Amino acid sequence: MLALGHNVFYAGPRFSKDQPPRWPVYAVWRDGRWGPRRRLAWDDPRGGSIDSNGCGQRLVLPDGDILLALRFSAMPDEPKAVATAVCRFDGDELTIRRVGEELRHDAGRGLLEPSLVRFGDRILITLRAENRRGYVAASTDGLAWGPKQAWAWDDGEPLAGNGVSDPDRVAIMGNFHVTHAAADESWVTVGEWQPKNGIHGGLLMARIRWTRPNGLAPGKARTD
Repeated sequence: MLALGHNVFYAGPRFSKDQPPRWPVYAVWRDGRWGPRRRLAWDDPRGGSIDSNGCGQRLVLPDGDILLALRFSAMPDEPKAVATAVCRFDGDELTIRRVGEELRHDAGRGLLEPSLVRFGDRILITLRAENRRGYVAASTDGLAWGPKQAWAWDDGEPLAGNGVSDPDRVAIMGNFHVTHAAADESWVTVGEWQPKNGIHGGLLMARIRWTRPNGLAPGKARTD
């Protein structure tokens, strides 16, 4: 079993504003115990200040390689960029083989918390940003990406919120996850926190009911 995360630093109970360089970390479960935590090495000056594997999500490619998303910057005050990396796991060591093209955004801290999903013959990446928008881009190989597009409704109207001008009443949400519980039902879970509005943490779950069998459910063949 391969676990992926990243190192992060706290000052007592709070997130430290003075963050030393961060990087992806992995560990391997074997013979009933976890092995040592190791850094996923990326010897590239673009990741001199931070290179992090986003939300820790990964995709296993048909040849067994692992695709994960990196966010990185050379200096602490630079906007963060995102790229995907193809990694080889030999059962003991995880190594980066190729890194794809960059996705960039100059507003605020750049692009944050990239998440990956495969849908049909495409790979999608969703990206947090700090201009009241989230973004999504698509790829056929997981390395070359089409233009990023702002999240929008089916009619093209952009999603918009008031989290910047009214943050006290807008929940801080993150660490979402999708579970294919059965062929006719999937669950989406997310953490919620409103520290200035008396809500100190909760777990929300939405159920999605499928009218056709979900090909991604365990034991089901893909139907798309």
